[in-house]
Amino acid sequence: MKDRTALLSRMRGMSARAPSGARAASGSAAGRGFSSIDAHFGFAGFGHLLYPFSSASLEVSVGSAGLSQYIAAMPVPSIPQSLIERLDPARSICVFTGAGMSAESGIPTFRSPGGLWERFQPEELATPAAFAVRPQTVWEWYQHRRRIIAEAKPHPGHRAIADLKKRCARVAVATQNVDGFHQRAGSDVVYELHGSIHRIRCQRCQTRDSSPSLADSATVPRCRCGGLLRPDVVWFGETLPEAVFEAALSAAVSCEVFLSVGTSSIVYPAAGLIDAARDAGAFLIEINPEATERSVLFDVALRGAAGKILPELCAVVGVTCNETMSPEGTEQAVLGRSSDMPSVPKENQG
Repeated sequence: MKDRTALLSRMRGMSARAPSGARAASGSAAGRGFSSIDAHFGFAGFGHLLYPFSSASLEVSVGSAGLSQYIAAMPVPSIPQSLIERLDPARSICVFTGAGMSAESGIPTFRSPGGLWERFQPEELATPAAFAVRPQTVWEWYQHRRRIIAEAKPHPGHRAIADLKKRCARVAVATQNVDGFHQRAGSDVVYELHGSIHRIRCQRCQTRDSSPSLADSATVPRCRCGGLLRPDVVWFGETLPEAVFEAALSAAVSCEVFLSVGTSSIVYPAAGLIDAARDAGAFLIEINPEATERSVLFDVALRGAAGKILPELCAVVGVTCNETMSPEGTEQAVLGRSSDMPSVPKENQG
């Protein structure tokens, strides 16, 4: 097992690099030009590139609306004894999730045909430069995405992850998604690597707020400092939040079992959590409908829907999954709690 301090230092350096320099090592991934934050478009965004399938043609063949049904129809694979022997006694688990988790909740991709925003490319709307030039357009796009998320809900896989804490002393979630589904399902240690669509922050002074009245404003609200308030997500050209990434990295290098669920595993620096967990000696499990370019790194790969496989994993170690979710309004992400952030006065909306 490598020294944890060395791993933290190496990954911290990767996190600090500009997104344009943080390409995946894989040639095919680099050829696509992924930045460090492309994965947050995995729902209502770059899903056609980042779903954990070997080809983007699947979404084309089944359609965006039918993708979640296609995944759900996949059979549940048998659980290897080697996995059970490592998961059953584990006292610390780190779960790394990506676009596939949101896809199973039925959230469509950004490029779904016929939509109001079809004529826009994500990079035309999700950059600091775009917000500076046409803030109202960008704001309305995120309002549209919030409405889509509000109409969807976490699936049994989200709840199964939360229920693992019934048996395991520490279950940490590092997610590339910004929908807040892990918190809604009951997970209480969640590192939002790409931010949260439910929070806003000031473009000028970085003050954060999660008041629904601000997020639901029809026009771009302003901070008390006079700056425009924007969605608190990581945009193209921006790096991951350092404190959140380091906390996720600490969870990865200290866990006994590491699960990678619904992610292509090629978008850096977030995908570096897999490398860190592997180097630190964790047992690695991949859950995806199809193999990824990095499946060979995992000790066990399970092919199918996370919404079916994760509850099955709970069952084999004696955990009964809860069918209820946390009440609305109690969603709090570690290092992203609204109570830790200065609020923006309501009179400064609009």
